[in-house]
Amino acid sequence: MIDFEAIILHWGPQAVATLTSPDWGYPDREAIEAVRTPTDPIRIAVMRDWLQRYRVFLGIEGRKRTNIAAAVLQWADSPNRPTCLSTADAICAQHESLREACIAAYGKERNFTSLASKALWLRYPEDVPLFDSYVKRTLWVLSKLESGIVSPDNGASEYQRFVTVWKAFYDRYKTAWGKIEMKGYKYPVRAFDVMLWMIGSPGYS
Repeated sequence: MIDFEAIILHWGPQAVATLTSPDWGYPDREAIEAVRTPTDPIRIAVMRDWLQRYRVFLGIEGRKRTNIAAAVLQWADSPNRPTCLSTADAICAQHESLREACIAAYGKERNFTSLASKALWLRYPEDVPLFDSYVKRTLWVLSKLESGIVSPDNGASEYQRFVTVWKAFYDRYKTAWGKIEMKGYKYPVRAFDVMLWMIGSPGYS
């Protein structure tokens, strides 16, 4: 067993400090605002630049990048989107819908799991984690040490397993996370996400 609350109290403030730094904070705020403002004339460029910043366009040429960014915004603008995603199943359903929109914009099958998860966070910044190899690495280890955290069976997608375990940890330790001073940062889910990212990043310190 591990003392995950102690981990939160140690790493949580570092995650918040990272997110409130200019290098991280401003681009995220700008992209979230672009998603929320359909009248913004440069919102496609803002979305494209934000996705490029998160390195999810590798191997995709410029015009296709613009098409995908536009498709993400068109998807986000749909009045049929739920107002929040309170369960792992709800997150996965919207992720799959957005992933399919990205494939259609690209014009052929491609693994858009990571891209769609990051774009989905912009639409639901209070609910959605970012699918990331470092975070996944952390969850692999923690789920083996924490009792009662169960991944779906082998029939589930990689993203479904990731979200289910991530949300199980977040929901279980939401009270402990509430002890972290957010310093004006609005999205506890993202700070929790960055904490897991920092723990799983390469290195021994």
